[in-house]
Amino acid sequence: MWRLIRRNPRKAIWIGAALGFVVAALLVLTFVSAPYYALYPGDVYSATGAVSSESETTYEPMSLIGFVTVSAQRTDTLWQWLGAYFDGSAALQHEDVFNRGMSPQERRNTDARLMTRSQDVSVYVALRALGYELPGSEVVVSGLIPCMPAADHIAVGDVITGVAGEPVSESSEVSAAVRSRAPGEVVEFGIRRQGETEAALVRIRLGSSADECIEAETRTSLADERPLLGVILGNDVGDLGVDIDFATGDIAGPSAGLAFSLSVVDLLTPDELTEQPVAVTGTISPEGTVGSVGGIAQKVRAAERRNFRLMLVPAGQYDEAVAAAGDALEIVEVSSMAEAIGAVAPDWSPPEL
Repeated sequence: MWRLIRRNPRKAIWIGAALGFVVAALLVLTFVSAPYYALYPGDVYSATGAVSSESETTYEPMSLIGFVTVSAQRTDTLWQWLGAYFDGSAALQHEDVFNRGMSPQERRNTDARLMTRSQDVSVYVALRALGYELPGSEVVVSGLIPCMPAADHIAVGDVITGVAGEPVSESSEVSAAVRSRAPGEVVEFGIRRQGETEAALVRIRLGSSADECIEAETRTSLADERPLLGVILGNDVGDLGVDIDFATGDIAGPSAGLAFSLSVVDLLTPDELTEQPVAVTGTISPEGTVGSVGGIAQKVRAAERRNFRLMLVPAGQYDEAVAAAGDALEIVEVSSMAEAIGAVAPDWSPPEL
């Protein structure tokens, strides 16, 4: 005797709908991209091992001063975005923020220029700490934010010699002068073009951080707007007469400046600058001021993974660094080259030249 099996059409519909939803979700996660970069802990590279000189008497450092990197990966799929979102060691950053309003290639070119200038400035700061007589520095345009008014008047490679009649020799002076003014204000800048010896006066209307041309991720509200010149600045210290070579491969950006300065001092002096390995992050200005860096939490975790016990970070980023660090890593904040030397070598003094 045959037994008839009745099918439940409603159940079959629900199963089919669920499977369709799963397939659609998988397709979306696989083929839909998210306009973000995932920032992961990078690695710690030897700054002491990266510097050398053929023109100076050098002393091979035995200690390790390491500069710390961040690994940035674009989230080409929503799978990758979700992976970074649920990874406690990662941070997500919108591509417009990460690229600073430039195309990815422009950002890479700018970061390469900033690395070169950071190396030059790091040598300048180290030599000054050692008592060398040095020339003055200049403010060089390393990149432009395309939608800001300055892009119509300034080119990459131009030198800014003055702001509103006041001479400037360091990028921080230009930044401070711009911040003291209002969005939309017309300011006179001294600009020396590439290949020219004399500066021309150029009147530029300052942009606004609330301008609609700026991507939403980086745009501020009108209540919080601030003036923008719309340039990325570097410092040029000219020919120092000292040959220091850097072996850093394709690593780019200015955040290893402090580590390089400390390493050049270590290279050119007979005694060890530090008795223990130290991880270092922070930009450096010609005046020896240590500047903030991106991805500080990821850099702290990278230092921990390499078992460092001491890390120098820029002043103002101490709390964020401590929050990311475990008990085994001591975080020390520094605001200047002098403070950094004091942190790793309290009894150090420059040799007699």
